[in-house]
Amino acid sequence: MPLNLPRGPVVSAERRALAASHLVRAREQVRAGRPGEAFGEYLKSLQADPLDRRSCWEAYELCSSRGDDRGRAQVLNYLRKQEVYASSNLHVAYNALMDRTASAAGVPVVDVEAAFAAEKGRALFVDPVSDPYHPNAEGHRVIAQAIRSTGAYAALLDSRKALRR
Repeated sequence: MPLNLPRGPVVSAERRALAASHLVRAREQVRAGRPGEAFGEYLKSLQADPLDRRSCWEAYELCSSRGDDRGRAQVLNYLRKQEVYASSNLHVAYNALMDRTASAAGVPVVDVEAAFAAEKGRALFVDPVSDPYHPNAEGHRVIAQAIRSTGAYAALLDSRKALRR
């Protein structure tokens, strides 16, 4: 099944190292009692590696302790994106597991994700922003067509007939 969420960025080892160096500087600034400078270093860390949860949480805690709602909102935006990327990555892993399981069991796979990708630009989800999981009526039509085109539908009908006997 498709998921209407973006994949996270690929962060190089160099960018991760740059983020780590900014994180060290942020911690030094916190210890020195310079929260403004620390927050700037946290943001530089997150710009280098937007997937770094440590920088997010430390920056969030810093902003919370100072009552900095604007900074906290900025950091929460990074955290939300990280959650979206994590969900997307889990979804990809789940689809791969389903492919392997179906292959091992000799069961046909209906690649709905590929069917949706072929329909680029069409609204196929109930609400692409707040509900990236559930297809709308048009999405269900695309799924039905994908099922019919793979022969899985005929196999399902055959198995139902065999069960009735």
